[in-house]
Amino acid sequence: MQAMKIRAIALIGIFALAMQADPAVARKVIRGPTTPVSAAEIPLTFIDTELDARCRAGAADACLELGQTYLEGEEVFRNLLVARILLREACALGSADGCAGLAATDEGSPEPWSEAETPEQLFRRACDTGSLAGCAGLANALYGGSDDANDRAAALSLARETCARGSDAMCLAHARWTIAEGAGDGEVAESTARIVDLCATRNYIDACSEAIAIATFREPVDEAEVSSANRMACRAGLARACLDEAERLVDDRNRPEDRAGVLSLLERACALEANHCATADFYREEPALRAECSRGDMVACGRVGAMIHGSVAFAPALADYGEATGLLRQACLAGVQEHCSLAALHLRHPAPAPGTQSGLDAIRVFELACDEARPETCRFLARALLDGDLIEPDPMRAAALFAGACAAGDLPSCDDASPFAGIEPEVELADADHAFIAPLEPGEDTGRPLRRSEGPRSALLFDCERSRLMFRGTIYVDMRCGARARGLMSYELRPGQAPWQALLWRPPVVGGQRASLAGRVLCGGSVIARGWILTAAHCLAEIGSSRITPGYKVRLGVHNPRASEGVSYPIIRTISHPGFNPRNYAFDIGLVRYDHRQPSQEGPVNAIRTIALDPLPIGERRVDPSVTVYGYGWGWTEANNSSTTDNLRGFKMQLTSEAECTRITNFQNDRLNSSLCAGGANGAQACLGDSGGPLIYYGDEDRVPRVIGVISAGKKCGTLGEVSRYTRVAKVRAWIAEQMRRYAAD
Repeated sequence: MQAMKIRAIALIGIFALAMQADPAVARKVIRGPTTPVSAAEIPLTFIDTELDARCRAGAADACLELGQTYLEGEEVFRNLLVARILLREACALGSADGCAGLAATDEGSPEPWSEAETPEQLFRRACDTGSLAGCAGLANALYGGSDDANDRAAALSLARETCARGSDAMCLAHARWTIAEGAGDGEVAESTARIVDLCATRNYIDACSEAIAIATFREPVDEAEVSSANRMACRAGLARACLDEAERLVDDRNRPEDRAGVLSLLERACALEANHCATADFYREEPALRAECSRGDMVACGRVGAMIHGSVAFAPALADYGEATGLLRQACLAGVQEHCSLAALHLRHPAPAPGTQSGLDAIRVFELACDEARPETCRFLARALLDGDLIEPDPMRAAALFAGACAAGDLPSCDDASPFAGIEPEVELADADHAFIAPLEPGEDTGRPLRRSEGPRSALLFDCERSRLMFRGTIYVDMRCGARARGLMSYELRPGQAPWQALLWRPPVVGGQRASLAGRVLCGGSVIARGWILTAAHCLAEIGSSRITPGYKVRLGVHNPRASEGVSYPIIRTISHPGFNPRNYAFDIGLVRYDHRQPSQEGPVNAIRTIALDPLPIGERRVDPSVTVYGYGWGWTEANNSSTTDNLRGFKMQLTSEAECTRITNFQNDRLNSSLCAGGANGAQACLGDSGGPLIYYGDEDRVPRVIGVISAGKKCGTLGEVSRYTRVAKVRAWIAEQMRRYAAD
């Protein structure tokens, strides 16, 4: 089970702007375990002096509040160095939650634990002195830290006791663990009932999500149970459950339309999350607007079309994309200019047939939208004029439109001579076949000479958590990443040599900080079907899930990510494996659903193809040091480079045995053989920047390349002598297929 981070208090904290700081007053600077790219680039912030004064005067609650603030980093920049100091002081002052919080800093600990102060001992001390957070941490450590049956039994017993003392989290954990341990039908039923009760009477959101999952995946599905779970979760505050239940009511053709019931659910979703209010507004106003539209009011028709468009992402059952297209086009052509850009977006995918009235109407809509200074629409019109899709070719007019769109900042339009290969949404991607052979090592082909590492890396990428905090006369600089990856001992590939390689691309500004082009590389991935990217689950935390963080994209056909090349696509959905544990990177695998219908060409496009998943069940794939595998990515290649590369690179490795990999991961039971371990004879490894990329095997009888693993985690990129880990595709192949079926209509 995923280990729980302890969140014992509500976080508060105010920090000053960097320009108000005077670093000269600091006696010294203490850095975390990693060297920052440039400390001067990190805003200098200040501790809450009033709380700190109380802490230094012996107030344990003040030490605890400040320590938790910098441990969690929700309202300030996270700084583990300062958090540990404050939590240790709180613990020493008798705060059980301080001891529990100190134990929770185990992940990414900047210093070794003493024998008298291990995380488990701290959790136990906190638990013994009455801290629910300490008991919860200890229970999680006992359950997830060892496969020993006595530890599991102790964890279950402690979870039961902590639940009885008022911890909803432990009540849910006990129920989950009981079900996971293969209990009898009676115990499973009792645990399920407890989960439902936590949702219904305690409004515990995590329990509500669990109740929905249990109802949804039960065979056969009980629709009444699913509806009940959705409604409980909606009342408890889960907006997605309100929408799901509203969609179920709309989809249910076996009962009369219940507009009042649907509207009540949509208004609840709106009250919980403002981005759902457009859907509620549409459903409330729809009858009156449609009546006005039917009487010839084109403004009303346009509003109906725009509202339907706004409902597509959040409540597909309430939206008819084709109807929205017709209404928006009708309103635009009738002179309601405000709807022309949205109408043009709808008419692009799919485009009308050339020479038809619909085609001529589409051209006029594009012209009207382009007149609104919409460069992306001008570019599409230029393409139609260049290729003759909807109208007689007019290369000169197309060139003028390209130039205008480029001047307006539309980068794909800047290369007006570049082909549009790879951006046609209706064109299926071909599979990578036996023609794509394993890359030869440097010296045997034209690849760039090998770059050798100069020792262990400590510098981190721009995107990592960064903090420069003035605390008691000392500046504490803390920068840390998760298990990002980079290619050690790697060499440059030829453009198009790994056409399945995907790039997860950050927006230009992340967390208020402007990212360099090198810093916009988030992770790698593999194109496994049109619209689907396989990547690492830990990469997806930054992008978001039900609400995708704006600006993140998928880029394909890219060799140099810093150049204007390839095709980019908006992200529709991210899906992390439900068993993903960020503490030990178990089941570190996920999927990205991108909208292939909305491509944006960035420049010249390299080959784009899909790659097959490993088809063999565990036990049939040979896993031992005789098996050669390859990884790919844009990760670091120099010890002190502090940036991702400007070219796609590969690294050749050998697998370790399953037994050795199990020793390294300590994964047992359902996690057994969920990872592959690999490393190169000369130190070739994945490291910072390569996470989520593929582990490829070329040695099957048909010579077709297949992705058998996903780049996940390691210890200092293998420079400490331990191979890195790759989440095993064969272990989760059924889950991948299930998600692709479930969200095929996105």
